[in-house]
Amino acid sequence: MVILQETPPDILLGFVTTSTLSSTAIDQVEADFRRGAFDAYEPLVKLSLDRSRFVGSSPEQVRSTLDAAGIREAVVIIDVETKESQSLLWIDSWLDEALSEASERDEWVRENTANVPEGQRILLKLRIKTIEVPDFHLRMSTGNTDIFMNLPLPYDLQSPQTCLPTYDWDTNPPEPHPPYIIASPEEIERSSDPQHTSGFLMPNGSGPKEVVRLKEELARQNGLRSVWTADAIPSSSSREEGMLEGSLRFSQKWDTERVAGSE
Repeated sequence: MVILQETPPDILLGFVTTSTLSSTAIDQVEADFRRGAFDAYEPLVKLSLDRSRFVGSSPEQVRSTLDAAGIREAVVIIDVETKESQSLLWIDSWLDEALSEASERDEWVRENTANVPEGQRILLKLRIKTIEVPDFHLRMSTGNTDIFMNLPLPYDLQSPQTCLPTYDWDTNPPEPHPPYIIASPEEIERSSDPQHTSGFLMPNGSGPKEVVRLKEELARQNGLRSVWTADAIPSSSSREEGMLEGSLRFSQKWDTERVAGSE
């Protein structure tokens, strides 16, 4: 049995802009980020943090310097508000780059902003709970959201942003994305019992004839939960070379209690 790493995790650049946080406090920020990225399982994204380059810089200075160096992607900033609010500042693009048409940009400024000095270039920034930045990055990179859908309106350049968590991470945290595995025939349990198959629906509207799962002891040994699934397909890719004939590729769930307890 092997657990598949579908793709390497994205790398999100981060920069510290304040000298008021201790190394311990910054370490905690990184730990919160790793928790939100499900780093103990299959990480969604890794944070590459520079602790010194932009200390004392404003978000606008950070963006301008990175743009000049050809780094155009969004980054995050650890600033003076990070420790108390447990948040990072997401630094996106300039408004005049996100909305290239002047008429569209002027309309957006007129209808959605406050306290913007005449002629000031507007940087799109969003404060996000540190633990939820990985999920936000994933949704942004896959096109499931954009910066305009998330900006607080009116977008006020003079007032600090507040942010609330999407999930209750202490009592009801989200589950990590289920991993895909490849298991050989002797590692798999099969069932056609309606008690197990009735909870699934195939694309044609009917229920599956059979469901499978990893044997429970093997699942426990690998930090997984053995759950019935109808998404099994025969293994065939080059990564699966050496697997026995009849091996299947299917999803299971992480045993979050066991993995969390071993951290």
